[in-house]
Order: sequence, then structure tokens, then C-alpha cells
Amino acid sequence: MKHIYLIIDRANTEDYGIGTYIRQIKQCLKVSPLLSVTIVESDNSIDEVTESQTNGFNHLRFPLHYKALYHKAEDYYMAVAYKLCSTICEKDKKKN
Repeated sequence: MKHIYLIIDRANTEDYGIGTYIRQIKQCLKVSPLLSVTIVESDNSIDEVTESQTNGFNHLRFPLHYKALYHKAEDYYMAVAYKLCSTICEKDKKKN
């Protein structure tokens, strides 16, 4: 099974019409039982990092207020990347 990660920056999604594109991509990916899809959302309005599953998709959400903990936006996105890597490694260990 292949695992696909869609990474979405929620802060800019509505400004640039990306939401429609993401909905179309999700519709295409949903039809294949050979794919596992995780949607990674940064800059979300939630209070803490959350993992959930809805409509056949895994969701990993990162709160916007975490950005305030970092001096530069690059540091925020690096922290998101590290969390994503650790999540992927944990899932791989559970499979083996």
C-alpha cells in the first residue's frame, strides 16, 4: 500500500483558491483502495496537535499558535516536519 501525504498551509488556502484543488485531489485519491492518504494541515485554528480519521482520510493538524513559539516561519515548518517524521516512524514501527 502506498501512503500519500497532502500538506496544506491553512493560512493561505482560502486566499488562493487552493481549497477547491484540495477537494478535487481528495476525490481522486479516495477511489483507490491501494492508497492511504494523510492530510497534514499547518496553521490550523485548533489548540494542540491532533490526529484523527474522517471520510477515509487520516488528518494531522498543527495549531497556528505554535508559530508564535518560533522566531522565524522556517522554524515553525521545521518543527512540523520533525513531528511528521516522528509520526511516520511510529506508524512504520507498529506495522513491523
